[in-house]
Amino acid sequence: MSKITESKSLLFATLLLLLVFGPFFASAEIEPTSLTATIYPGESVTEHKIVTIPAMIPNADIIFAFDLTGSMLDEIEVVKTQAIEIMNTLDTLITNANYGVVSFMDYPHFYGNDEENCGHSAKYGDSGEDCGDYAYQLNQDITSDKTAVANAIENLVIGCGSDGPQNYTRIFYESYADTNIHYRTGSKKIVILFGDNVPHDCNLNEGVPGKEDVPVWTTGGDPGRDEIMNTEDDIDLQTVLSSMATNKVTLLAVLGSGYDALDYWKHWAGITGGDAYPLESANEIPEAIEALIEAEVKYIDKLSLEVSTPGYNSWLTSLIPPEYTNITAPATLEFDMTITVPGTTLGGTHNFIVSAIGDGASYGDQQVTIKVPVTLTIVKTGTGRGKVISSPAGINCGSDCSETYATGTRVVMYIKPAEGSRVSNVKVNGVSIGPVKTVTFRSMKKNYTVEVNFTKSP
Repeated sequence: MSKITESKSLLFATLLLLLVFGPFFASAEIEPTSLTATIYPGESVTEHKIVTIPAMIPNADIIFAFDLTGSMLDEIEVVKTQAIEIMNTLDTLITNANYGVVSFMDYPHFYGNDEENCGHSAKYGDSGEDCGDYAYQLNQDITSDKTAVANAIENLVIGCGSDGPQNYTRIFYESYADTNIHYRTGSKKIVILFGDNVPHDCNLNEGVPGKEDVPVWTTGGDPGRDEIMNTEDDIDLQTVLSSMATNKVTLLAVLGSGYDALDYWKHWAGITGGDAYPLESANEIPEAIEALIEAEVKYIDKLSLEVSTPGYNSWLTSLIPPEYTNITAPATLEFDMTITVPGTTLGGTHNFIVSAIGDGASYGDQQVTIKVPVTLTIVKTGTGRGKVISSPAGINCGSDCSETYATGTRVVMYIKPAEGSRVSNVKVNGVSIGPVKTVTFRSMKKNYTVEVNFTKSP
Protein backbone atom coordinates (compact mmCIF):
# COMPACT_ATOMS: atom_id res chain seq x y z
CA MET A 1 0.00 0.00 0.00
CA SER A 2 1.41 3.45 -0.92
CA LYS A 3 1.92 6.14 1.68
CA ILE A 4 -0.81 8.18 -0.02
CA THR A 5 -3.39 5.38 0.29
CA GLU A 6 -2.38 4.67 3.88
CA SER A 7 -2.63 8.35 4.72
CA LYS A 8 -6.23 8.53 3.51
CA SER A 9 -7.22 5.65 5.75
CA LEU A 10 -5.51 7.31 8.72
CA LEU A 11 -7.05 10.74 8.22
CA PHE A 12 -10.29 10.17 10.14
CA ALA A 13 -8.50 8.44 13.02
CA THR A 14 -5.94 11.25 13.20
CA LEU A 15 -8.63 13.93 13.30
CA LEU A 16 -10.43 12.04 16.08
CA LEU A 17 -7.21 11.83 18.08
CA LEU A 18 -6.69 15.56 17.69
CA LEU A 19 -10.21 16.30 18.94
CA VAL A 20 -9.99 14.00 21.95
CA PHE A 21 -6.31 14.26 22.83
CA GLY A 22 -5.42 17.59 21.25
CA PRO A 23 -3.66 19.03 24.32
CA PHE A 24 -1.36 16.02 24.48
CA PHE A 25 -0.18 16.45 20.89
CA ALA A 26 -0.09 20.24 20.82
CA SER A 27 3.63 20.57 20.19
CA ALA A 28 6.78 18.62 19.53
CA GLU A 29 9.11 18.53 22.51
CA ILE A 30 11.76 16.68 24.49
CA GLU A 31 11.08 16.06 28.16
CA PRO A 32 12.70 17.04 30.39
CA THR A 33 13.37 20.27 28.55
CA SER A 34 16.73 20.84 30.24
CA LEU A 35 19.57 18.91 31.84
CA THR A 36 22.07 20.38 34.31
CA ALA A 37 24.80 18.26 35.87
CA THR A 38 28.20 18.68 37.54
CA ILE A 39 30.59 15.93 36.48
CA TYR A 40 34.34 15.49 36.16
CA PRO A 41 36.25 14.72 32.94
CA GLY A 42 35.80 11.06 32.06
CA GLU A 43 32.56 10.79 34.03
CA SER A 44 29.02 10.43 32.63
CA VAL A 45 25.41 11.29 33.33
CA THR A 46 22.47 9.27 31.95
CA GLU A 47 18.94 10.61 31.59
CA HIS A 48 15.65 9.16 30.36
CA LYS A 49 14.04 11.30 27.67
CA ILE A 50 10.56 11.35 26.17
CA VAL A 51 10.04 12.80 22.68
CA THR A 52 6.51 13.82 21.75
CA ILE A 53 5.72 13.66 18.02
CA PRO A 54 2.56 15.66 17.26
CA ALA A 55 0.06 14.86 14.51
CA MET A 56 1.23 17.95 12.61
CA ILE A 57 4.87 18.38 11.62
CA PRO A 58 6.26 21.42 13.48
CA ASN A 59 8.16 23.13 10.65
CA ALA A 60 8.51 22.57 6.91
CA ASP A 61 10.05 24.55 4.06
CA ILE A 62 8.37 23.73 0.74
CA ILE A 63 9.80 24.62 -2.66
CA PHE A 64 7.40 24.66 -5.61
CA ALA A 65 9.50 23.71 -8.67
CA PHE A 66 7.85 24.45 -12.04
CA ASP A 67 8.69 22.94 -15.42
CA LEU A 68 7.79 25.88 -17.69
CA THR A 69 8.02 24.09 -21.03
CA GLY A 70 5.01 24.50 -23.30
CA SER A 71 3.33 21.20 -22.44
CA MET A 72 2.89 22.33 -18.82
CA LEU A 73 0.72 25.36 -19.63
CA ASP A 74 -2.54 23.95 -18.18
CA GLU A 75 -0.90 22.78 -14.94
CA ILE A 76 0.84 26.12 -14.38
CA GLU A 77 -2.39 28.06 -14.91
CA VAL A 78 -4.18 25.97 -12.26
CA VAL A 79 -1.46 26.63 -9.70
CA LYS A 80 -1.44 30.35 -10.55
CA THR A 81 -5.16 30.67 -9.87
CA GLN A 82 -5.15 28.53 -6.72
CA ALA A 83 -1.75 29.21 -5.16
CA ILE A 84 -3.06 30.86 -1.97
CA GLU A 85 -5.73 28.17 -1.49
CA ILE A 86 -3.10 25.43 -1.93
CA MET A 87 -0.81 26.99 0.68
CA ASN A 88 -3.72 27.54 3.06
CA THR A 89 -4.58 23.85 2.79
CA LEU A 90 -0.97 22.86 3.51
CA ASP A 91 -1.01 25.14 6.55
CA THR A 92 -3.68 22.84 8.05
CA LEU A 93 -1.20 19.95 7.84
CA ILE A 94 1.94 21.76 9.02
CA THR A 95 2.21 23.93 12.13
CA ASN A 96 4.65 26.40 10.57
CA ALA A 97 5.12 26.12 6.80
CA ASN A 98 7.22 28.45 4.66
CA TYR A 99 7.33 28.39 0.88
CA GLY A 100 9.56 29.20 -2.08
CA VAL A 101 9.51 29.01 -5.89
CA VAL A 102 11.97 27.81 -8.54
CA SER A 103 11.42 27.43 -12.27
CA PHE A 104 13.15 26.00 -15.34
CA MET A 105 12.72 24.91 -18.95
CA ASP A 106 15.96 23.30 -20.10
CA TYR A 107 19.53 24.16 -21.09
CA PRO A 108 19.20 26.41 -24.18
CA HIS A 109 21.90 24.60 -26.15
CA PHE A 110 22.47 21.78 -28.62
CA TYR A 111 24.48 18.81 -27.35
CA GLY A 112 25.97 16.52 -30.00
CA ASN A 113 25.77 12.79 -30.58
CA ASP A 114 29.09 11.54 -29.27
CA GLU A 115 30.60 9.75 -26.29
CA GLU A 116 30.65 13.01 -24.37
CA ASN A 117 26.85 13.06 -24.36
CA CYS A 118 26.15 9.36 -23.85
CA GLY A 119 25.49 8.84 -27.55
CA HIS A 120 22.55 11.24 -27.50
CA SER A 121 22.01 14.19 -29.81
CA ALA A 122 19.44 16.89 -29.12
CA LYS A 123 18.69 20.55 -28.77
CA TYR A 124 17.65 20.67 -25.11
CA GLY A 125 16.07 24.12 -24.98
CA ASP A 126 15.49 27.24 -27.08
CA SER A 127 17.14 30.55 -26.26
CA GLY A 128 15.25 32.43 -28.96
CA GLU A 129 13.31 35.61 -28.25
CA ASP A 130 9.97 33.79 -28.34
CA CYS A 131 11.08 31.16 -25.82
CA GLY A 132 13.85 32.40 -23.54
CA ASP A 133 14.47 28.96 -22.07
CA TYR A 134 16.72 28.73 -19.01
CA ALA A 135 17.98 25.85 -16.89
CA TYR A 136 17.29 27.17 -13.38
CA GLN A 137 15.94 30.23 -11.62
CA LEU A 138 15.18 30.90 -7.96
CA ASN A 139 12.07 33.06 -8.20
CA GLN A 140 11.36 33.30 -4.47
CA ASP A 141 13.47 32.10 -1.57
CA ILE A 142 11.86 30.51 1.48
CA THR A 143 9.44 32.92 3.13
CA SER A 144 6.38 33.03 5.35
CA ASP A 145 4.84 35.63 3.02
CA LYS A 146 2.31 33.64 0.99
CA THR A 147 1.40 36.68 -1.08
CA ALA A 148 5.03 37.00 -2.22
CA VAL A 149 5.03 33.32 -3.16
CA ALA A 150 1.74 33.65 -5.06
CA ASN A 151 3.10 36.69 -6.91
CA ALA A 152 6.24 34.78 -7.87
CA ILE A 153 4.08 32.00 -9.30
CA GLU A 154 1.81 34.48 -11.10
CA ASN A 155 4.85 36.05 -12.79
CA LEU A 156 6.09 32.77 -14.25
CA VAL A 157 6.17 32.76 -18.06
CA ILE A 158 5.86 29.62 -20.16
CA GLY A 159 8.86 28.90 -22.39
CA CYS A 160 9.37 26.23 -25.01
CA GLY A 161 11.78 23.36 -24.49
CA SER A 162 12.96 21.53 -27.56
CA ASP A 163 13.34 17.82 -26.87
CA GLY A 164 11.13 15.73 -24.57
CA PRO A 165 13.30 15.19 -21.46
CA GLN A 166 14.04 18.11 -19.13
CA ASN A 167 16.87 19.12 -16.80
CA TYR A 168 15.11 17.85 -13.66
CA THR A 169 18.42 16.58 -12.29
CA ARG A 170 19.69 20.18 -12.14
CA ILE A 171 16.63 21.19 -10.10
CA PHE A 172 17.22 18.32 -7.69
CA TYR A 173 20.86 19.37 -7.37
CA GLU A 174 20.01 23.00 -6.63
CA SER A 175 17.50 21.91 -3.97
CA TYR A 176 20.44 21.29 -1.63
CA ALA A 177 23.27 23.22 -3.33
CA ASP A 178 21.68 26.66 -3.75
CA THR A 179 22.40 28.44 -0.47
CA ASN A 180 20.14 31.33 -1.51
CA ILE A 181 17.07 29.15 -0.94
CA HIS A 182 17.53 29.89 2.78
CA TYR A 183 16.00 26.84 4.39
CA ARG A 184 15.35 27.34 8.09
CA THR A 185 17.40 25.30 10.56
CA GLY A 186 15.32 22.43 11.93
CA SER A 187 12.69 22.52 9.18
CA LYS A 188 11.73 19.58 7.01
CA LYS A 189 12.81 20.36 3.43
CA ILE A 190 10.37 19.38 0.66
CA VAL A 191 10.48 19.98 -3.11
CA ILE A 192 7.17 19.67 -4.98
CA LEU A 193 8.05 19.20 -8.64
CA PHE A 194 5.53 19.91 -11.42
CA GLY A 195 6.69 18.09 -14.55
CA ASP A 196 5.59 15.82 -17.36
CA ASN A 197 8.63 14.04 -18.73
CA VAL A 198 11.87 12.41 -17.55
CA PRO A 199 15.30 13.84 -16.70
CA HIS A 200 18.34 14.00 -18.90
CA ASP A 201 20.59 11.12 -17.85
CA CYS A 202 22.97 8.65 -19.43
CA ASN A 203 20.89 5.69 -18.23
CA LEU A 204 17.45 6.26 -16.76
CA ASN A 205 17.08 2.52 -16.16
CA GLU A 206 19.91 2.50 -13.61
CA GLY A 207 18.66 1.22 -10.25
CA VAL A 208 14.99 1.11 -11.26
CA PRO A 209 13.39 -2.16 -10.06
CA GLY A 210 12.63 -4.52 -12.94
CA LYS A 211 14.90 -2.64 -15.36
CA GLU A 212 18.14 -4.45 -14.54
CA ASP A 213 18.28 -6.47 -17.78
CA VAL A 214 16.82 -3.96 -20.22
CA PRO A 215 18.93 -1.85 -22.59
CA VAL A 216 20.37 1.48 -21.54
CA TRP A 217 17.87 4.34 -21.84
CA THR A 218 19.82 7.48 -22.53
CA THR A 219 18.34 10.96 -22.76
CA GLY A 220 21.71 12.73 -22.77
CA GLY A 221 23.78 13.95 -19.86
CA ASP A 222 23.19 16.96 -17.61
CA PRO A 223 26.01 19.52 -17.98
CA GLY A 224 25.44 21.22 -14.62
CA ARG A 225 25.87 24.88 -13.79
CA ASP A 226 28.45 25.72 -16.45
CA GLU A 227 26.09 24.27 -19.12
CA ILE A 228 29.10 22.69 -20.86
CA MET A 229 29.00 18.93 -21.31
CA ASN A 230 31.84 16.75 -20.06
CA THR A 231 33.29 19.09 -17.45
CA GLU A 232 33.81 18.57 -13.73
CA ASP A 233 30.42 19.96 -12.73
CA ASP A 234 28.36 17.55 -14.87
CA ILE A 235 25.71 15.93 -12.66
CA ASP A 236 24.34 12.39 -12.54
CA LEU A 237 20.74 11.58 -11.61
CA GLN A 238 21.45 8.74 -9.17
CA THR A 239 24.23 10.66 -7.43
CA VAL A 240 22.07 13.76 -7.06
CA LEU A 241 19.09 11.84 -5.69
CA SER A 242 21.36 10.19 -3.12
CA SER A 243 22.67 13.63 -2.16
CA MET A 244 19.12 14.89 -1.73
CA ALA A 245 18.54 12.03 0.71
CA THR A 246 21.81 12.80 2.52
CA ASN A 247 20.81 16.47 2.80
CA LYS A 248 17.30 15.51 4.00
CA VAL A 249 15.48 17.03 1.01
CA THR A 250 12.33 15.11 0.06
CA LEU A 251 11.09 15.01 -3.54
CA LEU A 252 7.34 14.92 -4.21
CA ALA A 253 6.54 14.71 -7.93
CA VAL A 254 3.25 15.91 -9.43
CA LEU A 255 3.20 14.42 -12.93
CA GLY A 256 1.28 16.09 -15.73
CA SER A 257 -1.31 14.04 -17.60
CA GLY A 258 -0.39 12.27 -20.82
CA TYR A 259 3.04 10.87 -19.89
CA ASP A 260 3.50 7.41 -18.43
CA ALA A 261 6.68 6.97 -16.39
CA LEU A 262 5.12 6.57 -12.96
CA ASP A 263 7.25 3.56 -11.94
CA TYR A 264 10.40 5.56 -12.64
CA TRP A 265 9.21 8.64 -10.77
CA LYS A 266 8.07 6.65 -7.77
CA HIS A 267 11.51 5.05 -7.61
CA TRP A 268 13.38 8.35 -7.99
CA ALA A 269 11.22 10.15 -5.42
CA GLY A 270 11.41 7.14 -3.12
CA ILE A 271 15.20 7.45 -2.91
CA THR A 272 14.61 10.74 -1.08
CA GLY A 273 11.76 9.37 1.04
CA GLY A 274 9.11 10.93 -1.23
CA ASP A 275 6.46 9.81 -3.69
CA ALA A 276 4.86 10.64 -7.05
CA TYR A 277 1.28 11.45 -7.99
CA PRO A 278 0.04 11.06 -11.61
CA LEU A 279 -2.56 13.61 -12.67
CA GLU A 280 -5.54 12.72 -14.80
CA SER A 281 -6.19 16.40 -15.41
CA ALA A 282 -4.61 19.70 -14.40
CA ASN A 283 -7.58 20.49 -12.15
CA GLU A 284 -6.51 17.64 -9.89
CA ILE A 285 -3.38 19.52 -8.77
CA PRO A 286 -4.67 20.83 -5.39
CA GLU A 287 -5.82 17.33 -4.43
CA ALA A 288 -2.50 15.85 -5.56
CA ILE A 289 -0.45 18.29 -3.49
CA GLU A 290 -2.60 17.77 -0.42
CA ALA A 291 -2.39 13.99 -0.71
CA LEU A 292 1.38 14.00 -1.14
CA ILE A 293 2.03 16.37 1.76
CA GLU A 294 -0.52 14.67 4.00
CA ALA A 295 1.23 11.35 3.45
CA GLU A 296 4.68 12.85 3.91
CA VAL A 297 4.07 14.68 7.18
CA LYS A 298 2.43 11.68 8.87
CA TYR A 299 5.50 9.48 8.41
CA ILE A 300 9.03 9.78 9.74
CA ASP A 301 11.52 7.35 8.24
CA LYS A 302 14.07 7.79 11.03
CA LEU A 303 14.30 9.81 14.24
CA SER A 304 17.17 10.05 16.70
CA LEU A 305 18.69 12.43 19.24
CA GLU A 306 21.61 14.51 18.04
CA VAL A 307 23.86 17.19 19.51
CA SER A 308 23.16 20.21 17.32
CA THR A 309 25.82 22.50 18.81
CA PRO A 310 29.17 22.30 16.98
CA GLY A 311 32.06 20.92 19.03
CA TYR A 312 30.00 18.78 21.39
CA ASN A 313 28.95 15.85 19.19
CA SER A 314 31.38 13.47 20.87
CA TRP A 315 29.85 14.16 24.30
CA LEU A 316 26.78 12.06 23.41
CA THR A 317 28.32 8.64 24.00
CA SER A 318 25.29 6.35 24.28
CA LEU A 319 21.71 6.41 23.04
CA ILE A 320 19.31 3.53 23.69
CA PRO A 321 17.72 2.81 21.30
CA PRO A 322 20.00 4.49 18.74
CA GLU A 323 16.99 5.49 16.62
CA TYR A 324 13.36 4.82 15.77
CA THR A 325 12.26 4.03 12.21
CA ASN A 326 8.99 3.97 10.27
CA ILE A 327 7.16 6.24 12.71
CA THR A 328 3.55 7.26 12.21
CA ALA A 329 2.51 10.51 13.87
CA PRO A 330 1.31 11.18 16.51
CA ALA A 331 3.72 9.13 18.63
CA THR A 332 5.68 9.12 21.88
CA LEU A 333 9.28 7.87 21.79
CA GLU A 334 11.60 7.16 24.71
CA PHE A 335 15.39 7.20 24.89
CA ASP A 336 18.09 6.72 27.50
CA MET A 337 20.86 9.19 26.69
CA THR A 338 24.34 9.26 28.21
CA ILE A 339 26.55 12.36 28.16
CA THR A 340 30.26 11.83 28.92
CA VAL A 341 32.74 14.64 29.51
CA PRO A 342 35.92 13.95 27.47
CA GLY A 343 38.97 13.30 29.62
CA THR A 344 40.89 16.33 28.37
CA THR A 345 38.07 18.82 29.02
CA LEU A 346 39.05 21.92 30.97
CA GLY A 347 36.93 23.01 33.87
CA GLY A 348 34.07 25.38 33.26
CA THR A 349 30.44 25.51 32.20
CA HIS A 350 29.58 23.89 28.89
CA ASN A 351 26.25 24.58 27.19
CA PHE A 352 24.89 22.75 24.17
CA ILE A 353 21.63 21.65 22.57
CA VAL A 354 20.36 18.10 22.06
CA SER A 355 17.68 17.91 19.35
CA ALA A 356 15.22 15.24 18.27
CA ILE A 357 15.82 15.07 14.51
CA GLY A 358 13.46 13.18 12.21
CA ASP A 359 14.18 13.22 8.47
CA GLY A 360 16.02 16.51 8.89
CA ALA A 361 13.27 18.23 10.90
CA SER A 362 13.51 19.15 14.57
CA TYR A 363 10.91 17.70 16.93
CA GLY A 364 12.17 19.44 20.04
CA ASP A 365 15.32 20.65 21.77
CA GLN A 366 16.83 20.15 25.18
CA GLN A 367 19.25 22.64 26.76
CA VAL A 368 22.16 20.76 28.33
CA THR A 369 24.41 22.49 30.86
CA ILE A 370 27.41 20.52 32.10
CA LYS A 371 29.52 22.07 34.83
CA VAL A 372 33.00 20.60 34.88
CA PRO A 373 34.71 21.30 38.22
CA VAL A 374 37.87 23.38 37.98
CA THR A 375 41.21 22.61 39.62
CA LEU A 376 43.46 25.04 41.44
CA THR A 377 47.07 23.87 41.80
CA ILE A 378 49.84 25.48 43.84
CA VAL A 379 53.50 25.07 42.88
CA LYS A 380 56.16 26.34 45.30
CA THR A 381 59.62 27.23 44.01
CA GLY A 382 62.75 29.02 45.20
CA THR A 383 65.21 28.76 48.06
CA GLY A 384 62.84 30.08 50.74
CA ARG A 385 59.97 28.46 52.60
CA GLY A 386 56.31 29.23 53.17
CA LYS A 387 52.82 27.94 52.69
CA VAL A 388 49.66 28.80 50.76
CA ILE A 389 46.16 28.32 52.12
CA SER A 390 42.77 28.85 50.52
CA SER A 391 39.37 30.22 51.46
CA PRO A 392 37.13 28.29 51.23
CA ALA A 393 39.25 25.58 52.77
CA GLY A 394 40.80 22.96 50.57
CA ILE A 395 44.39 23.97 49.95
CA ASN A 396 47.00 23.94 52.69
CA CYS A 397 50.29 23.86 50.84
CA GLY A 398 52.20 22.58 52.98
CA SER A 399 51.22 19.22 51.88
CA ASP A 400 47.82 19.66 50.16
CA CYS A 401 48.60 21.74 47.08
CA SER A 402 45.66 21.02 44.77
CA GLU A 403 41.88 21.32 45.09
CA THR A 404 38.87 21.03 42.82
CA TYR A 405 36.08 23.62 43.01
CA ALA A 406 32.66 23.94 41.47
CA THR A 407 32.59 26.25 38.47
CA GLY A 408 31.94 29.83 39.54
CA THR A 409 33.33 29.46 43.08
CA ARG A 410 35.08 32.49 44.58
CA VAL A 411 38.48 31.44 45.92
CA VAL A 412 41.07 33.54 47.79
CA MET A 413 44.67 32.29 48.13
CA TYR A 414 46.72 33.54 51.12
CA ILE A 415 50.49 33.32 50.72
CA LYS A 416 52.42 33.15 53.97
CA PRO A 417 56.25 33.11 53.86
CA ALA A 418 58.05 31.42 56.75
CA GLU A 419 60.32 33.35 59.08
CA GLY A 420 63.48 34.25 57.19
CA SER A 421 61.78 34.00 53.79
CA ARG A 422 59.89 36.35 51.53
CA VAL A 423 57.67 36.16 48.40
CA SER A 424 59.74 37.21 45.40
CA ASN A 425 57.15 36.54 42.64
CA VAL A 426 53.80 34.93 41.89
CA LYS A 427 52.66 33.60 38.52
CA VAL A 428 49.10 32.65 37.56
CA ASN A 429 49.03 30.29 34.59
CA GLY A 430 52.50 31.47 33.68
CA VAL A 431 51.77 35.19 33.90
CA SER A 432 53.71 37.15 36.54
CA ILE A 433 51.66 39.30 38.94
CA GLY A 434 54.51 40.31 41.26
CA PRO A 435 55.37 39.55 44.94
CA VAL A 436 51.75 39.60 46.17
CA LYS A 437 50.52 37.78 49.26
CA THR A 438 46.86 37.44 48.24
CA VAL A 439 45.41 36.09 44.98
CA THR A 440 41.66 36.29 44.45
CA PHE A 441 39.69 34.34 41.84
CA ARG A 442 36.27 35.98 41.78
CA SER A 443 34.74 33.15 39.74
CA MET A 444 36.59 29.94 38.98
CA LYS A 445 35.81 29.19 35.33
CA LYS A 446 38.89 27.23 34.27
CA ASN A 447 41.89 25.41 35.72
CA TYR A 448 44.56 27.56 37.32
CA THR A 449 48.14 26.91 38.37
CA VAL A 450 49.62 29.39 40.88
CA GLU A 451 53.41 29.34 41.10
CA VAL A 452 54.81 30.98 44.24
CA ASN A 453 58.53 31.72 44.42
CA PHE A 454 59.87 31.96 48.02
CA THR A 455 63.38 33.27 48.53
CA LYS A 456 65.44 33.73 51.66
CA SER A 457 65.26 37.17 53.18
CA PRO A 458 68.49 39.16 52.85
